[in-house]
This record gives sequence, C-alpha cells and structure tokens, in this order.
Amino acid sequence: MMNIKAIIFDVGGVLHSSEIAHIYTDIKRTLKISDQQVNQHYYKLVKLCVVGAIIENEFWRRFLKKTGSMVALPKESLFK
Repeated sequence: MMNIKAIIFDVGGVLHSSEIAHIYTDIKRTLKISDQQVNQHYYKLVKLCVVGAIIENEFWRRFLKKTGSMVALPKESLFK
C-alpha cells in the first residue's frame, strides 16, 4: 500500500506554463488587443490578483481601462 505524502496543484504557470500561451491568445482575440498591450499590463495586474489585493472582476476592469479595449467581457472567465 502506498501512502501519499503530498498532492501538488499547479495554478498560474508556476511549474508548468504551456497554458499561458493559450490564455494570452484568447485574451488578445476576445478583447481585440495587441501582444504589446497584454505584455504591458497583464503581469502588473495579475500580481495583485494572486496575492488577493484585488478580485478577478477588479482585475478585468483595470485591464480593460489600461488597454483601452471597448469589448465587453464574456461571462466565462478569460483565465480558464
């Protein structure tokens, strides 16, 4: 019989980051913004989300404002 000592969940690209490229592509396509706009604003704001300083809705409100995107957010999270 095997005793499991730990289970690791990788969220946010800490151990495995291949999903990040798909997320960026979806964000750019959905919000009709450029690579430069994503790169300029995403990391600064996502850090606030990760530490709990802002919630996801606030992240997207600020992100839209900073990028100037006028596109409405979809109902499903763009982080998925």
